[in-house]
Amino acid sequence: MPGMHMSMGMEQNLSLGMSLDLRQSISLREELSLRIRLLETVYQVKYQPVGDCPHCNRKLSHKEILKGFRQDPMDTTTRCPKCKTRFQPRLISRFASGRIELHFLCPIQTLTRLKHHSDLQLDEFKKYEPTTYHSAVVHFGSLTQAFARISIKYRYSYQEKNELGDKNLKRKLRLFLGKLSDKLIAQYTNISVEKIRKIRRELDIPSAR
Repeated sequence: MPGMHMSMGMEQNLSLGMSLDLRQSISLREELSLRIRLLETVYQVKYQPVGDCPHCNRKLSHKEILKGFRQDPMDTTTRCPKCKTRFQPRLISRFASGRIELHFLCPIQTLTRLKHHSDLQLDEFKKYEPTTYHSAVVHFGSLTQAFARISIKYRYSYQEKNELGDKNLKRKLRLFLGKLSDKLIAQYTNISVEKIRKIRRELDIPSAR
């Protein structure tokens, strides 16, 4: 992986985990919030990035947490925009059966860790690398998509199933169509871009710009 030699532009793109064709008319804060809600719709898991500064008690937003990362694979801390203190952000994942709280990694840290575990099946990945797994889902939509960022084809991608199905698909995706790009929605739902585009057009929703 050319992680240590990435251009500044690529680092900035990965630091936000964003595709290049995201709609510019919505704020980054709104876009990040929509992605978290889309993940909840797909995986039935509620993700919450948490950054509570231990020095000044400021509660960082998702956007502020991402901006505070160093893009250093070895340093997983973020920086408080108010007092400049560096600290470890967390990612809370809430399931129907409970919750887990883990360190939250930036996209570059996530991709750096991924390359060492491409031989793990999905259940093993969740068990032995939960921090990497959940950060990968938040930033890239799935392990398959995350591995693709470092040009690795995840051979257990067939184990990744979304919970949408075809029943009520239009209703479930309506909130996101036209706000997030078709490409990003496809990435997070494991549904083809062509099908996402078809649904959006059937609902007469303009594409994200």
